[in-house]
Amino acid sequence: MRWTLNILGLLFALTTFADAQAPTPAAPVSPLETSLAGSPPASWDALLDAASLTELESLFTQRDNPPAWWGRAGLRLMLLYRHVGRPKAAERIGDLALKAQGPHQARVRALLKTLRVTASGRHIGVLAPLTGKYGSAGRAVVKAARLALEGTPYELVTFDTQGLENRAIEGVRSLVLEGRVSAIIGPVGQKESMAAALEAERQMVPLICLTRRPDITRTGTFVFRHRLTTARSVQAVVGYATEHLGVRAIATLSPRSAYGEEALDAVWQTAHRAGLEVVGSQQYSPNATRFDDAIKGLIGRAILDGRPPDPHWQALNRKSKDPALHVAPIVDFDALYIADSGKRLRLLLPFLSYWDIELRNLTEAEAADLPHKYAGEPPRQVYVLGGPGFGASGFTRLPLREAFEALFGDVFWKDTPLGRRFEEQWAARFKGHASVLSAHAYAATSHLGQVMKSGGSRVDMRRALARDHESIFGRVQVESTGEFLMPARVLTINRDSEVVPAALPRSAHSEDLPR
Repeated sequence: MRWTLNILGLLFALTTFADAQAPTPAAPVSPLETSLAGSPPASWDALLDAASLTELESLFTQRDNPPAWWGRAGLRLMLLYRHVGRPKAAERIGDLALKAQGPHQARVRALLKTLRVTASGRHIGVLAPLTGKYGSAGRAVVKAARLALEGTPYELVTFDTQGLENRAIEGVRSLVLEGRVSAIIGPVGQKESMAAALEAERQMVPLICLTRRPDITRTGTFVFRHRLTTARSVQAVVGYATEHLGVRAIATLSPRSAYGEEALDAVWQTAHRAGLEVVGSQQYSPNATRFDDAIKGLIGRAILDGRPPDPHWQALNRKSKDPALHVAPIVDFDALYIADSGKRLRLLLPFLSYWDIELRNLTEAEAADLPHKYAGEPPRQVYVLGGPGFGASGFTRLPLREAFEALFGDVFWKDTPLGRRFEEQWAARFKGHASVLSAHAYAATSHLGQVMKSGGSRVDMRRALARDHESIFGRVQVESTGEFLMPARVLTINRDSEVVPAALPRSAHSEDLPR
């Protein structure tokens, strides 16, 4: 009997040993892993970018020898986890991704560093040029942001970009890793804003840019813009001129620059939708100080072939040797859109009257002299339209005669309760009037201060920023793209050199316009 039990015990022991030595069943292989294993390394990024969060998670089973694609997949999954607000899961995958060697390690380590440096919940970053050519603009942003945070527990951390792209990138990293800011206001310039936006998306920190660059919010979900775009400015003023002033034909003057091209494109698109005819379009060098050729091209005085001198105009301009002044101007437009800044506007506007483009803002005495000038034939008088450059503080302090009653599209805040309070605060603290840029910085920082009361991570901050709210400009809608949509107003410069909202005319019919 004892002998039988010993034999049974020995058999049981042998069976247990065999079971222990049997290989562990392999984890089931996911379809994504199969695709990666059968594809060359050049295809891995495309496969991983197209994969869902669940598919990427299926790759990370416990294994002793990670495959070659392991690190790339880990980096991709880390970015997704951080994007959906799961930083701890991103850290766990980052630690696993470092088990594989490869070029991905530097990015994984940088991302882990960012994940482990959380926002303090008390600091807001300002990224702006505080020195150099654009230093005055950057300092105005800082002043406005500080004013917006008065009486709150939040503090500003500033970084001077000097208007440079590489400094903007360095600034985002510094504000996130050292300043531990919850979000960043700025920059202002187009190039530095794009550089900062790309880095903010990598660092996953909300960035509220103060630039008009049209494509800035396409860089990612953490990038916002708090500035009226050129397209919306054009739509506002051209739409107003068409609907309320009876304008049916328009001409344009613009510099050969990125802004000039952008504005010109917006005018053409807006005119097409409104059934408005664009009868002339001339450009000039962005460094121009004279604009004769461009304006002559608009009014039929550039090419004189087949146009003999007109005796009336020859006598009127007998002191001039320019044959272009010896023929009548052909003004076949009701409005002239000028896409330029305050500085060049000061140079350009006097050329309009010199070349006999008669404006709608003439005084009664000037208007009474027109029949003599045109030999009894009433001329076609023209509305001057433009963009935010007409509202630049350096231009409106000493506006030219031709600028009075010009119409332009921009934001306005002095007729809202919050706007009046801001203007009073600014005047008491800094004297004078706030600039449009200062107003945007104040409004953006005020909104951010309200959002920060709820606390949370930078991902939470991004979600909370995308809420409609009241601001100094009135009701602001925040699009899913990151655009802050403030009301676009049609403004004018009155005879007291003040920028005010344009009043609707008593009657605006196309028959009121001379043809």
